[in-house]
Amino acid sequence: MASDGLRIVSLLPSATEIACGLGLRDRLVGRSHECDWPAGVSDLPVVTRSKLEKGLSSRQIEDRVQEIVGSGLSVYEVDTDLLRALRPDVILTQTQCAVCAVTPDDLQAALNDWTGAAPQLISLAPDNLNDVWGDIARVGEATAMEKAADALIARLQGRMAAIRALVTARVCPRDAADERAAMLEIRAGTGGDEAALFAGDLLRMYQRYAETQGWRVEVISSSSSDA
Repeated sequence: MASDGLRIVSLLPSATEIACGLGLRDRLVGRSHECDWPAGVSDLPVVTRSKLEKGLSSRQIEDRVQEIVGSGLSVYEVDTDLLRALRPDVILTQTQCAVCAVTPDDLQAALNDWTGAAPQLISLAPDNLNDVWGDIARVGEATAMEKAADALIARLQGRMAAIRALVTARVCPRDAADERAAMLEIRAGTGGDEAALFAGDLLRMYQRYAETQGWRVEVISSSSSDA
């Protein structure tokens, strides 16, 4: 699908940022009630709203969400008439959390009675950073902006690498003794039975980290515990 003339509705703030990061700001024709960045997207028509009343406390929000979900309903409402009027070619949504943002299930009423070619649904569901890169690539593929997606991913990964290097330099500065062997002692007995229970896990955690760094680990002495 060529990006020229493409019409996009984003129902997820992060998806809106991805679209804008790919240079598709002028292709956005609608948004969710939560999408407010980058600057200017708040001027787009809003096609969703939350059923939660404003001003609720955290406890009241939890109770209201449980009440709505317990009734088999969605926490969100979609303005199906407006969505159809916007005639999107692509709708960006998510399947990560049914109470955090609009999901494909919330769009069924609009899509069931759609006139003409139905829009393509792109559902984001990242569990880690690699999934985020994958979602950016999928949005790029759906909007014929693959090169822009590759460039955005590379730019973000470059920023992360620069931040990692800066933090490492400040938190763990190089030391003349860095190349020398280090001795680590895990003393489970000093913390009672609770500490003994986790001593093995702590050792394995250090061993796995050492493996990622290419360090050789040698257990000099160990003793079993009754805990």
